[in-house]
Amino acid sequence: MLTLLDTFAGIGGFSYAAEHLVRGFSTEQFVEINPFCQRVLRKHWPEVPIHGDISTFTADPGSFDVITGGFPCQDISNAGHGAGLSGARSGLWWELLRVIRMVGPRYVVLENVAAITRRGLGDVLSSMAAAGYDIEWACIRASDLGACHRRDRWWAVAYRCGQHVQGCGPQGQPLLTASGEEGGALWRDQRARPLSPDWRTYSSQPLLLRGDDGLANRVDRLKALGNSVVPQVAAIPLARIIYLEQLREE
Repeated sequence: MLTLLDTFAGIGGFSYAAEHLVRGFSTEQFVEINPFCQRVLRKHWPEVPIHGDISTFTADPGSFDVITGGFPCQDISNAGHGAGLSGARSGLWWELLRVIRMVGPRYVVLENVAAITRRGLGDVLSSMAAAGYDIEWACIRASDLGACHRRDRWWAVAYRCGQHVQGCGPQGQPLLTASGEEGGALWRDQRARPLSPDWRTYSSQPLLLRGDDGLANRVDRLKALGNSVVPQVAAIPLARIIYLEQLREE
């Protein structure tokens, strides 16, 4: 069982995918600042502690096997002002990097909007390489798994340099391009071989009926859903980790 630190956890999309769709993971800690999202996390993971601020989070080296982080996209998104990783919100990437360096996990899973490929990807790749990690990435849409919305997102799996031979490229270079031309079959294989019968279950219709469903107080529910990762897509890089673990144990 791989222990998981879920940062920028939101309502727990990564942890849900890890524990219920892929399996083989156990969430040990959340980092989430939003009070509404914290209440959702406490409801579904009542025994898992929540730290409220990534900038003050500390942990012992080796205390988690995996760190996940869908760090803020507002300064990276095409809808933002283009500040990238220099912005106040998307710049929290550097705090996540601090935590990665502090813990030294075996694996890291990252998520952001696809626009990061034009606004910040080089900094993420180079800083992870400097921290001692190889990284592979791909852009995957929720609609690729049958969703009724596109939600194009960038996903990455990082691991210690030289830890894995199959698909391992030069330090700090992407092993999967946005078009999936370099090594893309590695992740496509994971999509084709689900580890749980539920992992590709996706309704073709939205579960939230919007207008006739009413609005939650202060629209917290809508905001939380909008900021969350899609678990069925998050399961793809998480399944990649399980596959790499199987290679490591052979």
